[in-house]
Amino acid sequence: MPLPDAAGDYWLGQQRITAATLAMAKRLWRKIDETSFDESWDRMSPTLIVTVEQAQAAAIREATAYVPTVLDELNIAVDPVAALAPDALVGVTGAGIAIEEAAYNSIIKAKSAVAEGVPAQTALSLGGQYLQMLVQTALADTARAAESIQTVTRPSLGYVRMLNPPSCSRCVILAGRFYRWNAGFKRHPRCDCKSIPAPESIADDLTVDPKRYFDSLSPEEQDRTFGVSSAQAIRDGADMGQVVNAARGLQQAQVYGRQLEYTTEGTTKRGVAGRIIRARGRSPRTTPRLMPSAIYDIAEDRADALRLLHINGYLLDRDGVPLSGRGSRSGITAAAAPDFSVPPPKSAVPLPAPVETQLYNADMDAATYWQVRDNVERYPEHLRERLGEAGVTVQLAPKLTETAGGSKWAGVQYADGRTFDDMNAVYDESEKAVLLNGNLVSGSTNTVFHEMSHAVDNTALQAKPLDVDWQEPGQDRIVKTISTVSDDPYLIWAHNRVYDAGLADPYYRVGSMNNKASGRSEWFAESVAAIINNDPVQLLKVSAFDSQAIDVLRWSLTRILDL
Repeated sequence: MPLPDAAGDYWLGQQRITAATLAMAKRLWRKIDETSFDESWDRMSPTLIVTVEQAQAAAIREATAYVPTVLDELNIAVDPVAALAPDALVGVTGAGIAIEEAAYNSIIKAKSAVAEGVPAQTALSLGGQYLQMLVQTALADTARAAESIQTVTRPSLGYVRMLNPPSCSRCVILAGRFYRWNAGFKRHPRCDCKSIPAPESIADDLTVDPKRYFDSLSPEEQDRTFGVSSAQAIRDGADMGQVVNAARGLQQAQVYGRQLEYTTEGTTKRGVAGRIIRARGRSPRTTPRLMPSAIYDIAEDRADALRLLHINGYLLDRDGVPLSGRGSRSGITAAAAPDFSVPPPKSAVPLPAPVETQLYNADMDAATYWQVRDNVERYPEHLRERLGEAGVTVQLAPKLTETAGGSKWAGVQYADGRTFDDMNAVYDESEKAVLLNGNLVSGSTNTVFHEMSHAVDNTALQAKPLDVDWQEPGQDRIVKTISTVSDDPYLIWAHNRVYDAGLADPYYRVGSMNNKASGRSEWFAESVAAIINNDPVQLLKVSAFDSQAIDVLRWSLTRILDL
């Protein structure tokens, strides 16, 4: 069965909406004065927000028309049991944050860059890049949310994931798969993949072939999309799914691990969701409004998902009146807001799989525990998988010596007079343990990410060392075998540039051991943390503002860790 014409028409329509909105956002961003960020933002932002919200409304209209049209083309007769409330998806990002608030982060990033010594023009460029990414991702999430709600309201339907070329390698190998109605749509920033609603019985008939897409690319495009060695392996007959790990680097749009995100948009007394929540005798302060993907994550079945969509204001009855959602699910408040009850003393508390073990001390306040846990959940899943396979644990206690891995250091004093407990966080190679005391305030962009990246550096290649082709200028090509990621010759080359420039903090040049290897280890861990934390300013600082070093770093992280 060929792909439905309606799908192609719909994607072209969404691309036109996105392209026009991005062009307008780019023009408006040029009005930001490098001498008065806030004042020029105040003048420009109302037009920007209205533009994005109008684009969201247009994307929803396209999605609303698309689903029944494509079903008709597929000869699938299934009526919706409720109608989408379009206003519920306008004005918020996929994570439930108000567009205005999220967009202002572009100014914050620019101001932060200036405060760190980045020239104003470069800082504005960083802010503009962030704004473009935000707008593109928000529009794609809005369209997908509208598609998903239209799908879940029709019994027996799921969806088939589709590409919207050009596509990255991670998305390519997900193309053509059938997902049930409650399967979250994994995506990375700027991902614009789409879905075709369909029952599982005909999913195999939809000719969405990742290999066909691969073959449609030129060898140069294949190398650029998949990486040179991976593309060659696929050309040589290797299984694409084995070459590219489908889950790597992809995250839920609204769900990070088991943490459910919610939004305050539409929960005022005049808002649809706010009226529904108050009609149930509750307050938006204690009953947050869940995002659609969070609802799918906790729903017990399709009927439960519909009920939760109703009570969160995403569905209308067939006459356009908000459904009341009576009979609310007990525990929904606890599901949306983290449970801050303290686990039993000294009990083992599971962390996000596959990093499964954490020693939890009863003296540790629960808010700190959840803050640490949320950071661990945000670390890329495929890297957590590698840590789990290597037996790495994350351990938390008020003092590092109270963790299982740090107890052996109790009473030990260093030459400078410090003790183990004077440190807030450390990765212990001998124990394969990230040890934390809950104090996450440090010079790092993210303390948890930094220490977990040390663990990745130490363990990712232990079981299977990597052969790397390397050639010094004027010398023969050689093969270097590495079992530690930061010992990659290309990363050594990049860090040498950082070291020689003398602009980065000494910690990222010579580390705690006052040598290049120690500095390179710290530079690697902080750079990975900055990339995961979407902190380009920190990445620039630790890399001595050297774009070549950063380019080689990013290429190496993609090549070795698929990051």
